[in-house]
Amino acid sequence: MNLSKTSYKTPMIAKVLNAMALLAFAGSILYLLFQWSSLPDQVPTHYNAAGEPDDWGGKSFILIPPMIGLLIWVGSSFLEKRPQYHNYIGINEENRERLYKNSSHMLNILKNEILLFFSFGILNDIRVANGKGSLLGSWELPLFLILIFGTIAVFVIRMFRLQR
Repeated sequence: MNLSKTSYKTPMIAKVLNAMALLAFAGSILYLLFQWSSLPDQVPTHYNAAGEPDDWGGKSFILIPPMIGLLIWVGSSFLEKRPQYHNYIGINEENRERLYKNSSHMLNILKNEILLFFSFGILNDIRVANGKGSLLGSWELPLFLILIFGTIAVFVIRMFRLQR
């Protein structure tokens, strides 16, 4: 049984989600560029559990999270188009295509959720650097984790159903 070959065609919903996330990310980067000259020399580099900055660094540190977010998005896009490299339990010729599509769809949603989180983070960091409060405060990390692990749970449950 040859499970390594597949023809992946990006579904329209994935293209729409990609476009939305990339537009939001590009918008936050543009906003950062417009705000660059008004940013103070020190910007938040870490937040405590209450969503308050507890470490500060030079202005250029605000560029690191967007680069990480974009790197994650690009790497996930590579894997999304190659579902044969993902790890599956109980895969066979009968369920292969269903599991590949499910896994690729999950990766598409996760990568776009993560990019949107980084886009939000850019806006939040600019706001906090300018002396305003955090947008979500202590809710930011819990909401992100619920979103990510909720998405994973939905698709893992779906994977087990698709194996039948």
